[in-house]
Amino acid sequence: MITPSDANSTANDLSIRGVNEVISCFAVINTHLDRLIYCLAGILFKPTSPEPFGGPKSFPGYWLYEGTTTSALIEFIVNSAYRTYWGWKGRFGLDAVVSAVNRVLELHNETGRFKSLADEYVLRGMDRSNHAEYRKVSSIPAPFQFFGTSDNAEDLNAVYFSAWDVRRNIDSE
Repeated sequence: MITPSDANSTANDLSIRGVNEVISCFAVINTHLDRLIYCLAGILFKPTSPEPFGGPKSFPGYWLYEGTTTSALIEFIVNSAYRTYWGWKGRFGLDAVVSAVNRVLELHNETGRFKSLADEYVLRGMDRSNHAEYRKVSSIPAPFQFFGTSDNAEDLNAVYFSAWDVRRNIDSE
């Protein structure tokens, strides 16, 4: 379990653990990890999102991201949420990340039911993180087109991400 006020860890350790927890939650989905990270960015990177991702349309928080890889993107997302929390600006960033990770898992756990919505989020995430070859992406690159679910049916009902309760059963909600 990760808690933002873990006294035995440094800020960097908590951020690294947070990134690893998100990646471990995404591991149950039999889809390219980059697709899931772009989908997460697509959900978070909009002006109406809470700080640190949203903000005024003229300069939303996601414009601060300057990385070129998906590993840098997931680190930016988790680190920004923690920095906002530690800066006494509220839990809104952490709660947004938790909610977005749960949404990504939900979109990809349904066997193709929400594929088009997930594809829209992937395209938005690629566009707003400036990882698209052109400014307005119109198709998903081949490596990210595969859409599948975990081979183990129990995995689909067992893992949801939360900054405070890392693993919980979906049925308990």
